[in-house]
Amino acid sequence: MTLMNLDSLVPVQGSFNPSLLGIVSTQVPDGPNKVFIGGIPYHLTEDQIKELLQAYGPLGAFNLIKDANTGLSKGYAFFEYQDSTIIDVACQGLNGMQINDKTLTVRRANQQGGSSQKTGQMGAGGLGQIQMPTRVLELDNMLTEEDLQNEEEYEDIYEDIKEECSKYGNLEEVLIPRKGQEGAPEVKGVGRVYLKYSKPEETSRAYASMVGRKFGGRPVVAKYLDEDAFTKREFS
Repeated sequence: MTLMNLDSLVPVQGSFNPSLLGIVSTQVPDGPNKVFIGGIPYHLTEDQIKELLQAYGPLGAFNLIKDANTGLSKGYAFFEYQDSTIIDVACQGLNGMQINDKTLTVRRANQQGGSSQKTGQMGAGGLGQIQMPTRVLELDNMLTEEDLQNEEEYEDIYEDIKEECSKYGNLEEVLIPRKGQEGAPEVKGVGRVYLKYSKPEETSRAYASMVGRKFGGRPVVAKYLDEDAFTKREFS
């Protein structure tokens, strides 16, 4: 039996990094990687907020600001990711997200007002991805090509997703692209799920419920998709 070298978990200088053990610190250091999130619904627990944020990557630190007298949430928090390179992507995906009657504001803490990107501009992740809610939602990191190979499994997955996502509104279309037979034209968007609702507010409800949820052990990443791009099947 091989024993773990515990020395590898602690820096030589003695500055212990709790994230190495999967511990999320409550001390968020000031600096360019400190992120602000406001507009948090008061009923959300710390674990629920963390799960939402960790859809983009593991947290290094998180601190929900609470009232000193009541211990209740004040509706905002500060956090940082272990990988600082995902901050802008996370801010872009989370900023402007609607949860019930609240709208999230997510930006680097050293940016006073505004956000990392103006609402309504095209996202950096690919064609047709925007921040304002549309009638089309793209769910990523849910499925693999292998999940979709068997016809029966594909049908089961399709029906399960359709049943679950119909809870959030009038679901007009569910699209789950998969590879065709050998020699067939390349299919874009394989492994993703596309949902088209009747109204943008229904898409927002689906977004708030699905993002960060685990599917096959993987956290779901959600983003709005331009309706014209969806109609033309112009997927990145």
